[in-house]
Amino acid sequence: MKTKVFVCLSFCILFAESLVAKRDSIDLLKSLAQEEQSTNKIAELHYDIAVKYHRQEGSYDSALFYAKKAYSNFKSMEARSKQAKCLLEMASIYVKQEKKEKCISCNEKAYKIYQELKDTLGIILCLNIQSRILDPKDAIKIEKKAIVLGKRANVNEYIGTNYINLGYNYEELGNVDSAEYYYVLAIKEARFRKDKITEAFANFNLGTILKKQKKFKEACIYISQALNLFKENKQQANVGWVIPELVKLFIFWKKEKPYEYAQLAEHPPLLSWLNKSENICNKSDDLGAKISLEEAYSLCYEANNNYKLSNIHLQKLLKLKDRRTEKQTIEATAKFAEELKTIDQEKEIIKLNADKKIEKAKANRNLSIFVLILLGLLASAYFIYKRIKYRNLKEQEERDKNFRSKLSSNLHDDVGTILTSLSMQSELLEIKASKEYKGTVSKIANMSRDATRRMRNTVWAIDSRKDNVMDLAYRMIDFADDMLGAKEIEFQLKHNIEGKADKISAELRQNIFLIFKEAITNAAKYCSGELVTASLNKSGDKLALIITNETKKIVDIAQASGLGLSNIQKRTEEMNGLCKFETGQKSFQVKLSFPL
Repeated sequence: MKTKVFVCLSFCILFAESLVAKRDSIDLLKSLAQEEQSTNKIAELHYDIAVKYHRQEGSYDSALFYAKKAYSNFKSMEARSKQAKCLLEMASIYVKQEKKEKCISCNEKAYKIYQELKDTLGIILCLNIQSRILDPKDAIKIEKKAIVLGKRANVNEYIGTNYINLGYNYEELGNVDSAEYYYVLAIKEARFRKDKITEAFANFNLGTILKKQKKFKEACIYISQALNLFKENKQQANVGWVIPELVKLFIFWKKEKPYEYAQLAEHPPLLSWLNKSENICNKSDDLGAKISLEEAYSLCYEANNNYKLSNIHLQKLLKLKDRRTEKQTIEATAKFAEELKTIDQEKEIIKLNADKKIEKAKANRNLSIFVLILLGLLASAYFIYKRIKYRNLKEQEERDKNFRSKLSSNLHDDVGTILTSLSMQSELLEIKASKEYKGTVSKIANMSRDATRRMRNTVWAIDSRKDNVMDLAYRMIDFADDMLGAKEIEFQLKHNIEGKADKISAELRQNIFLIFKEAITNAAKYCSGELVTASLNKSGDKLALIITNETKKIVDIAQASGLGLSNIQKRTEEMNGLCKFETGQKSFQVKLSFPL
């Protein structure tokens, strides 16, 4: 059986001799575009050329050039749906070039057009692009929204792509089981619709997960199937980066499971495969593929004890990584220079206006005009001062955020690791300790766990990346589940927060969370029912929090100092908020309102 598996894989790779094909189709399309007279036909041909450069050759700059030409022609003809098609192609290219702002701009324009045309399929495509530039949690929401939208409108052409994106984002979050589930769904959906490209991507991603799990044999089968599908559909750019990944898989297989690897009928010609990949990558603009190729070369030569050639390719790998970093630095510098140029232009405009006023004052020799000029200069100076002050304030805020983020990361990575290790060692010691010292060791273990929890709360409080209402809601849910779950009390939180755009100050966020902890702790002590509910709602510049739990009897608020209500009242007043306690026959409710 193992021999048959490898023969299949070898055939798949050796057949890649035909992958480095001439670009006759692109040359033919260019020739047709030069001979064509119709603007619409020329635009269609330019779009087809862009697609081939992008998806088959991996030549992103050439693909953008022709996509922009096609878009310009469609725009002159007011062909709205075709404009959106070009914009989506450009957005997809910008994703691969890691140009997030340009991708967002193109995708938003396409989305607006598809909304006007009520084109559900186009909207789904825009949502797919949008999910690729978001963090995994938000991306998952977008993809599920796209799936629901497609099923309602009976537009399921791209549901396989949605499944792949869901699998990828779950994999990013470390949820491997969900990732595998969606990759398998994507393969089934792609085979049902005979979508070979989507099936190839799903096979590759599933193979990558199996590789991480050291299931090398199964991983080889899936990645080889992906390579074969890319080859059949002339996706040379994709073949270029799949081959190095397959080579690295064989190297790791031999290293991790030499006995299983030795059962193969013959050893695969890894260097020969990499040479074929190199021919493809040399025509591509994909730095990621070239980096993967050099890494595979280095590992391959190292496995063959040819350290000299391994070091040569390692140096190439480092240069490519430096090149990618340099490219990102250049783009950031260009953006900063553009912003500085805008500021200089504004200053120059102010200076020119002031000079005109001065010249007019000198010409008229009029005291009243002179006064007006003086006022104008003062106003200009004040405007410049305010602008510089605002910019400095923003820069200081950004430095503070970066410092808080770095501090929280350092605390988490350094102190958190130490405390976690101390807690684990204490628990092990508690198991092995004699009865005489068991109580003391138990106290040390409890103190370690308590220190770890407090450190995590501190990290969360100072982390500037958590300065939004959504992260506050997540934190509240986590705490309530831990506190109430131990007493088998269900907790439900309802909110109207849709994303992380709703910012909140670190001080207000921390105080609201401390108030919530106080209320939930009381509920855990005195709740007589099986459910505690809370609601967090943002309305304008106000944030309202209501916590409700069941009680055995009516609570006398005047005599309830032991419930920590005075602490809640005090913290709310310090935040200029409103606090109200309401008690019923079998419930107790805390109502809070804070200005944002």
